[in-house]
Amino acid sequence: MKILAIIPCYNEAASLPALLEQMARHCPELDLLVIDDASTDNTAEVVSGKLPVIRLVRNLGIGGAVQTGLKYALRNGYELALQIDGDGQHPPEQSPNMLAHYREVPVNILIGSRFLEEGGFNSSYYSNPEVDALLDQARVATDQAERADLYKQVQEIAHEDAPWLFVANWKQNAVVTSAVGDFELQPDFGLVL
Repeated sequence: MKILAIIPCYNEAASLPALLEQMARHCPELDLLVIDDASTDNTAEVVSGKLPVIRLVRNLGIGGAVQTGLKYALRNGYELALQIDGDGQHPPEQSPNMLAHYREVPVNILIGSRFLEEGGFNSSYYSNPEVDALLDQARVATDQAERADLYKQVQEIAHEDAPWLFVANWKQNAVVTSAVGDFELQPDFGLVL
């Protein structure tokens, strides 16, 4: 499986070398891509010539940087994308655990949490084909009342499944597998990759 680690960065020249060393040690099978979100320090220069870097001409924020990485992954035939923030807040040593969990339970979105009392790895995901079908219908519904009814049905199902669950079911910024198709990332910031 071809996997890309997207590393969004804004002024991370100081933290990036240690992060990249940890990624190489814990995840040698991953391809790495740094997205320099218009840093004012020498973030891009720290990795220049060592691995691919996309330098954004203006700061787009974390969403725009990750979206850029997802576009790169999609255009370069990656089957899976993993986000590791350039500031080191995501522990690279947990990436193999996330990938192992994905291989066991392949879902379109997998989110790890570092906020556990005991420490360690926790993964969260929500997968419901009925919700997916309703959201697909809502995305193309032109009648506002019909769309509202579809979203109400989604809300009722999600509440019944897990009343305290935050459902992140975007096709935009959270596409992580090639199984999600027939979409177009928006807005297009006119990035040339």
